[in-house]
Amino acid sequence: MHSWWESISKARTRIHLLSTLLPETSSVLSFLADSDRPARSLLLSSAAYSSISSSLSSPSSGSDDDSLCLWLYDTFLSADSELHLVVLCYIPLVSSFYLSRIHSSSTTSAISPTPNLAGFEAVLLVLYSFEVKAHSGIPVLISIPDLSQPSLYHSSRNPPSNKSNPINNNPSSRPLVGVLSPPLEPQMAVKSTKRASIVGIALDCYYKQISQMPSWSVKSISDDFLLFCDKNRLSLKVKFLVVVLPQALARNTSNYTVTKYCN
Repeated sequence: MHSWWESISKARTRIHLLSTLLPETSSVLSFLADSDRPARSLLLSSAAYSSISSSLSSPSSGSDDDSLCLWLYDTFLSADSELHLVVLCYIPLVSSFYLSRIHSSSTTSAISPTPNLAGFEAVLLVLYSFEVKAHSGIPVLISIPDLSQPSLYHSSRNPPSNKSNPINNNPSSRPLVGVLSPPLEPQMAVKSTKRASIVGIALDCYYKQISQMPSWSVKSISDDFLLFCDKNRLSLKVKFLVVVLPQALARNTSNYTVTKYCN
């Protein structure tokens, strides 16, 4: 458990390092580092977001020597909850750029070299590994109630004949337990067969913290990620239209509408 001062000191160190990677925003980042909550200030800075997203969108970004991807990777490893939010803020962009370049390379000629996207993959893998550790090899289970039994929310159409203790006397009427998600398997690299799962877990990490995300990060899902999914007919679009966007709209974080992407 890190103390309050340790968290501030760690955040300031990460921000000062970021300013060396983004010299055009160094004055803004220095101001953020001097705030009482530097990690939070960085998360909520539109200027910092614009500069980082611009760097991530560069055609040369995402490689194994991409210093910004390394910064995101090391920042998440800091084990500070507010710095985690800073990294999660850019996951929709990282996922979008990564998937679009993978898709583009798969549709070009076979003689074209495979793009070096190890930097993007490292960021996605560090989130995936975090979730693997959090779940400790335990599957996500869900209890499926027996609707033949009455509850607080409904009355059974067919009341049980034995009214004394119907559930105990009728084992088949007990709630069933289903596997919502199998245990996550550790991955050392982003293989093509595991790519969808790794990206999906990273996006799920983002979704679980979406209430903490600034509006421009949430808006990037509609403006960038969903546009990419729409162009390439990816099923991930369905998840975000049904799950993420309604959550974001409920918070009134931006002015975009779901209708634009449903037509």
